[in-house]
Amino acid sequence: MTSPSDQLSIYFLWLDLETTGPDPGFNSPIEVGAMITHPYPPYESPESNHPTEFVSVIEPDGWPSRTMWEDNSLRMAVQSGLYNRLEGSTGLTQVAMNLVGFVQPWLNHDGKIALAGSGVTHFDLKFLKHCFPLLYDYLGYPHYYDVGQLRRWIILEHGEDARYQAPKMHRALADVELHIAEANHYRKYLKGELP
Repeated sequence: MTSPSDQLSIYFLWLDLETTGPDPGFNSPIEVGAMITHPYPPYESPESNHPTEFVSVIEPDGWPSRTMWEDNSLRMAVQSGLYNRLEGSTGLTQVAMNLVGFVQPWLNHDGKIALAGSGVTHFDLKFLKHCFPLLYDYLGYPHYYDVGQLRRWIILEHGEDARYQAPKMHRALADVELHIAEANHYRKYLKGELP
Protein backbone atom coordinates (compact mmCIF):
# COMPACT_ATOMS: atom_id res chain seq x y z
CA MET A 1 0.00 0.00 0.00
CA THR A 2 1.31 3.47 -0.89
CA SER A 3 1.56 5.92 1.99
CA PRO A 4 0.38 9.53 1.59
CA SER A 5 4.02 10.66 1.62
CA ASP A 6 4.76 8.46 -1.40
CA GLN A 7 1.77 9.98 -3.19
CA LEU A 8 2.70 13.56 -2.35
CA SER A 9 6.50 13.24 -2.16
CA ILE A 10 6.37 16.37 -0.05
CA TYR A 11 6.92 17.29 3.60
CA PHE A 12 4.71 19.63 5.61
CA LEU A 13 6.14 22.96 6.71
CA TRP A 14 3.95 23.91 9.67
CA LEU A 15 4.43 27.64 10.08
CA ASP A 16 3.13 30.45 12.27
CA LEU A 17 3.91 34.15 12.18
CA GLU A 18 3.37 36.72 14.88
CA THR A 19 3.08 40.21 13.38
CA THR A 20 2.44 43.83 14.31
CA GLY A 21 -0.87 43.72 12.41
CA PRO A 22 -2.76 42.16 9.49
CA ASP A 23 -1.34 44.09 6.52
CA PRO A 24 2.12 43.16 5.17
CA GLY A 25 2.26 46.52 3.39
CA PHE A 26 2.26 48.36 6.75
CA ASN A 27 2.91 45.77 9.43
CA SER A 28 5.94 43.60 10.16
CA PRO A 29 6.51 39.99 11.17
CA ILE A 30 7.96 39.84 14.69
CA GLU A 31 8.35 36.10 15.19
CA VAL A 32 8.34 33.00 13.00
CA GLY A 33 8.06 29.41 14.15
CA ALA A 34 8.19 26.35 11.93
CA MET A 35 8.26 22.57 12.13
CA ILE A 36 8.85 19.93 9.47
CA THR A 37 6.61 16.86 9.64
CA HIS A 38 5.51 13.94 7.55
CA PRO A 39 2.42 14.81 5.46
CA TYR A 40 0.19 12.29 7.22
CA PRO A 41 -1.19 11.91 10.75
CA PRO A 42 -0.03 12.09 13.42
CA TYR A 43 2.20 14.70 11.71
CA GLU A 44 5.44 13.75 13.42
CA SER A 45 8.83 15.10 12.51
CA PRO A 46 11.07 12.72 10.55
CA GLU A 47 14.26 11.45 12.14
CA SER A 48 17.11 13.31 10.51
CA ASN A 49 20.43 15.03 11.02
CA HIS A 50 18.72 18.18 9.73
CA PRO A 51 16.81 20.40 12.19
CA THR A 52 13.04 19.94 12.18
CA GLU A 53 12.20 23.03 14.28
CA PHE A 54 12.89 26.70 13.67
CA VAL A 55 12.01 29.77 15.71
CA SER A 56 13.27 33.34 15.58
CA VAL A 57 12.19 36.67 17.01
CA ILE A 58 12.37 39.46 14.41
CA GLU A 59 13.11 43.10 15.15
CA PRO A 60 10.40 44.96 13.19
CA ASP A 61 11.13 47.72 10.70
CA GLY A 62 11.55 51.14 12.30
CA TRP A 63 11.79 49.70 15.81
CA PRO A 64 10.68 51.17 18.11
CA SER A 65 9.50 54.64 17.09
CA ARG A 66 8.27 53.94 13.54
CA THR A 67 6.87 50.44 14.01
CA MET A 68 3.24 50.26 12.83
CA TRP A 69 1.11 48.37 15.37
CA GLU A 70 -2.50 47.27 15.18
CA ASP A 71 -3.98 47.51 18.70
CA ASN A 72 -4.89 43.83 19.10
CA SER A 73 -1.47 42.69 17.84
CA LEU A 74 0.29 44.99 20.30
CA ARG A 75 -1.84 43.70 23.17
CA MET A 76 -1.05 40.07 22.27
CA ALA A 77 2.68 40.80 21.94
CA VAL A 78 2.78 42.45 25.36
CA GLN A 79 0.73 39.70 27.03
CA SER A 80 2.83 36.89 25.54
CA GLY A 81 6.13 38.55 26.51
CA LEU A 82 7.19 38.77 22.87
CA TYR A 83 7.20 42.58 22.90
CA ASN A 84 10.04 42.65 25.45
CA ARG A 85 12.19 40.38 23.26
CA LEU A 86 12.05 42.50 20.09
CA GLU A 87 14.79 45.05 20.74
CA GLY A 88 18.12 43.79 19.48
CA SER A 89 16.61 40.67 17.90
CA THR A 90 17.53 39.55 14.38
CA GLY A 91 16.43 41.63 11.39
CA LEU A 92 13.96 40.34 8.81
CA THR A 93 16.49 39.87 5.99
CA GLN A 94 18.68 37.57 8.09
CA VAL A 95 15.72 35.64 9.52
CA ALA A 96 14.34 35.11 6.00
CA MET A 97 17.73 33.73 4.87
CA ASN A 98 17.93 31.47 7.94
CA LEU A 99 14.42 30.17 7.34
CA VAL A 100 15.22 29.35 3.70
CA GLY A 101 18.33 27.47 4.89
CA PHE A 102 16.17 25.54 7.37
CA VAL A 103 13.65 24.55 4.69
CA GLN A 104 16.02 23.67 1.82
CA PRO A 105 16.98 20.15 3.01
CA TRP A 106 13.27 19.25 3.14
CA LEU A 107 12.29 20.26 -0.40
CA ASN A 108 11.02 17.52 -2.69
CA HIS A 109 12.52 16.68 -6.08
CA ASP A 110 10.57 19.59 -7.59
CA GLY A 111 12.00 22.02 -5.04
CA LYS A 112 8.68 22.33 -3.17
CA ILE A 113 7.28 21.92 0.33
CA ALA A 114 3.66 21.96 1.55
CA LEU A 115 2.58 24.83 3.81
CA ALA A 116 0.50 23.83 6.83
CA GLY A 117 -0.87 25.62 9.88
CA SER A 118 -3.88 27.62 10.98
CA GLY A 119 -4.83 30.67 8.94
CA VAL A 120 -1.92 30.05 6.58
CA THR A 121 -4.00 30.48 3.42
CA HIS A 122 -5.45 33.88 4.30
CA PHE A 123 -2.98 35.40 6.79
CA ASP A 124 0.52 33.91 6.81
CA LEU A 125 0.66 33.36 3.04
CA LYS A 126 0.37 37.09 2.25
CA PHE A 127 3.21 37.88 4.68
CA LEU A 128 5.33 35.09 3.20
CA LYS A 129 4.80 36.48 -0.30
CA HIS A 130 5.66 40.04 0.79
CA CYS A 131 8.39 39.48 3.41
CA PHE A 132 9.80 35.99 2.66
CA PRO A 133 9.70 35.79 -1.17
CA LEU A 134 12.38 33.08 -1.50
CA LEU A 135 10.49 30.82 0.89
CA TYR A 136 7.21 31.66 -0.86
CA ASP A 137 8.66 30.30 -4.11
CA TYR A 138 9.22 26.91 -2.42
CA LEU A 139 5.58 26.48 -1.41
CA GLY A 140 3.95 23.65 -3.30
CA TYR A 141 0.51 24.98 -4.22
CA PRO A 142 -2.07 23.38 -4.18
CA HIS A 143 -0.58 21.66 -1.15
CA TYR A 144 -1.71 24.14 1.53
CA TYR A 145 -3.20 22.55 4.65
CA ASP A 146 -5.14 25.00 6.79
CA VAL A 147 -6.37 23.69 10.15
CA GLY A 148 -8.33 26.92 10.63
CA GLN A 149 -10.53 26.08 7.64
CA LEU A 150 -11.03 22.56 8.95
CA ARG A 151 -11.96 23.98 12.38
CA ARG A 152 -14.61 26.26 10.92
CA TRP A 153 -16.14 23.42 8.90
CA ILE A 154 -16.21 21.02 11.88
CA ILE A 155 -17.84 23.62 14.14
CA LEU A 156 -20.40 24.44 11.43
CA GLU A 157 -21.23 20.76 10.92
CA HIS A 158 -20.83 19.42 14.48
CA GLY A 159 -21.20 22.42 16.81
CA GLU A 160 -18.93 24.15 19.31
CA ASP A 161 -18.49 20.96 21.36
CA ALA A 162 -16.30 19.60 18.56
CA ARG A 163 -13.83 22.51 18.85
CA TYR A 164 -10.32 21.65 20.05
CA GLN A 165 -9.93 23.24 23.48
CA ALA A 166 -6.48 24.61 24.26
CA PRO A 167 -5.19 28.10 24.97
CA LYS A 168 -3.30 29.90 22.21
CA MET A 169 0.00 31.33 23.45
CA HIS A 170 0.57 33.82 20.59
CA ARG A 171 4.17 32.66 20.37
CA ALA A 172 5.06 31.22 17.00
CA LEU A 173 6.54 27.79 17.79
CA ALA A 174 4.05 27.09 20.61
CA ASP A 175 1.22 27.92 18.21
CA VAL A 176 2.67 25.59 15.55
CA GLU A 177 2.63 22.76 18.11
CA LEU A 178 -0.96 23.71 18.99
CA HIS A 179 -2.03 23.58 15.33
CA ILE A 180 -0.51 20.11 14.90
CA ALA A 181 -2.30 18.89 18.04
CA GLU A 182 -5.53 20.44 16.75
CA ALA A 183 -5.19 18.68 13.38
CA ASN A 184 -4.69 15.35 15.15
CA HIS A 185 -7.70 16.06 17.39
CA TYR A 186 -10.02 16.68 14.42
CA ARG A 187 -8.80 13.54 12.67
CA LYS A 188 -9.64 11.47 15.76
CA TYR A 189 -12.96 13.29 16.15
CA LEU A 190 -14.01 12.58 12.57
CA LYS A 191 -12.99 8.92 12.89
CA GLY A 192 -15.07 8.56 16.06
CA GLU A 193 -12.03 7.87 18.22
CA LEU A 194 -12.88 10.53 20.83
CA PRO A 195 -15.51 10.18 23.59
